[in-house]
Amino acid sequence: MSFYTKISDPKGLRISILEAAKETLTCMAQHKTVISIREEKQQLIHELKEDLIEISKLCTTLEEYLPHKELKKEAEKEEKERKKQESADLTLLQEKRIQQKLREMQKEEPQRPKAAKPIQQKPAPKPTPTKMPSLTDVDRLEYTLKKIEQKLADLNDQ
Repeated sequence: MSFYTKISDPKGLRISILEAAKETLTCMAQHKTVISIREEKQQLIHELKEDLIEISKLCTTLEEYLPHKELKKEAEKEEKERKKQESADLTLLQEKRIQQKLREMQKEEPQRPKAAKPIQQKPAPKPTPTKMPSLTDVDRLEYTLKKIEQKLADLNDQ
C-alpha cells in the first residue's frame, strides 16, 4: 500500500504554504501587540484609580483644615456686592447712553416755536439701579429700545 500522491506544482505549493505561515505569524505578532497594549491599559487604569482614591483622601484632609463657613460667607458676600455694583454700573451706563442719544436726536429735530407758557420741568429722578435679568444681546437691545421709546413719549407729552 502506497499513501503517496503526486503534487503537480510542488514549488508553488511550498511558496503558498510559506506565505500563509508568514501571514499567520504576522497576525500572531499583531495579536500579541494588542494584548500587551490592553494589559498596559488595564495597569494604567488601576494606577489611575489608586491615584484618584489618594487624591480624594487628601482633599478630605484638606477640607478638614479649611474654615468652610467663614470663607463661604465671605465669598458669597463679595459676590453679592460685586453683582450689585455691576448692575448699578450697567444701569448708569445705559442711562448715559440713552441721554446722549436723546440729545443727538433733539439736535437733529427742527426747532419748534416756543409756547407762551413756560414748561415746568420736573427734576430728573436719580436713576435707580434696575435689575436686568441675564438676557441675550437681542433682548438687551429690545429693552434699551423700549426705554428710549418711553422717554421719547414722555418728551412728546410735555
